[in-house]
Amino acid sequence: MGGLCVRAALGSAILISACGTSGVIHPGSNTGGVLCAVCMGSLSAGSGSAGTTAGAGGSSSSSGSLSSSSSSSSSSGGLGASSGAGSTGGGFTPAPHAPFAQIPGNQGQVIAAPQLVTVGFPGDEGYDLNGFGDWIMRSDWLESVGAEYGVGLGGHLQHFVADIALGGGSTIDDVAVRAFLAVSAADGGLSPPTGSTIYLVVFPAGVTVTSGSFGTSCQNFGGYHDRFSQDGRDFIYAVIPTCPAGRFAAIAPPAPVVASHELLEAATDPSPGNGYSLSSGAWAVLGSEVGDLCEGVVFQSDAGYLVQRIWSNRLAAQADGSPCAPRPPGEVYFNVTAIPTAAAGGQFYATVSASAQSQPIDFQLTAWSTAPVGFGLDLAQLGGPQITAVLKTDGGPPVLHNGEVLTLTVTVPGGVGSGQDIGVAIVTSSDGFQTQNLAPLLIQVR
Repeated sequence: MGGLCVRAALGSAILISACGTSGVIHPGSNTGGVLCAVCMGSLSAGSGSAGTTAGAGGSSSSSGSLSSSSSSSSSSGGLGASSGAGSTGGGFTPAPHAPFAQIPGNQGQVIAAPQLVTVGFPGDEGYDLNGFGDWIMRSDWLESVGAEYGVGLGGHLQHFVADIALGGGSTIDDVAVRAFLAVSAADGGLSPPTGSTIYLVVFPAGVTVTSGSFGTSCQNFGGYHDRFSQDGRDFIYAVIPTCPAGRFAAIAPPAPVVASHELLEAATDPSPGNGYSLSSGAWAVLGSEVGDLCEGVVFQSDAGYLVQRIWSNRLAAQADGSPCAPRPPGEVYFNVTAIPTAAAGGQFYATVSASAQSQPIDFQLTAWSTAPVGFGLDLAQLGGPQITAVLKTDGGPPVLHNGEVLTLTVTVPGGVGSGQDIGVAIVTSSDGFQTQNLAPLLIQVR
């Protein structure tokens, strides 16, 4: 049994759910610029068997059920209004599939040439933060993922080691982080902010960071970025805690992955929600910013750093492979499209009326890929009232191939009030969920 990431549309944070130790835990995305940890377990054969746990908003873990019932699955099916990629060569043609989202710029600020200030603490850096800062600001990665958003190469303005000894068990809240940045800049030790400065604050292992908006590090979040003004100065900053090994090892990405995610989001959406960000639509289930929709999709740089791939509106518009840049040569991409079979709605969403009775909703899931490949599927609820879901299979865990169709039945409990949304991540993987692709599922109660 796996746990579930709880959604919070509170700004721009990385959320981490407290999943059971027996679950397979994988990173996934969410809304409001918040990076979630989606926790999943394998689908089990047989009616009523437990799989992914679903949970309600406001709790870091809860029980629920995702089961697979024995039933035949069809190998072809209609897709309604959809777009399809052409043949990828060799006679293989991806099945018709729904388009990806386009993340709007909202006419907000973008930092064209970001100047990074890395902030560490004495004697406890899990990696070379100074070297990472030097590399990433002049990297091919930054140039390739930022260009279409108006973000170019920048510079590593300063590596600042705070004159504060933070031992294991220390706790610091976001108010104190802001005060620390403001005071350090005022006394001349820390480079003062300009309109292009981004502060990347990496806390050592054993230090807990708390926030009134995001909760507690390594329990509710794994990092965030934000903005504040103090004494006429405007600070754009990101906070990266170091989560402990063991229980959270699988859901706490290496610091460069989180740092690259937050850096690009801080540059493209400096005031969270006012720059490149989604605010509505089914894809907003997975996240609002350019890092969120590609969470869990990483890239090994020539310099040896593992960094995150970033959502590309250009690649998304092509709809011929992964929307996450940079796209490796020869990559085989796969995913599903979900369309309700009877309920009102469209691609990746359904709308039902508020009811005192539980309401089952059938979705047709159509698999597609850019080359022959078999891949698994799992679900994780990201927020809203607790649901149950049953995936109809041929008696075992599903292995999907291009053009195959399955039926997913999601049951909304009775008594859910009008105006509530339920978000689900559809997670697909060909390697046992070591890597993954994501698609959204949105249920609107109106």
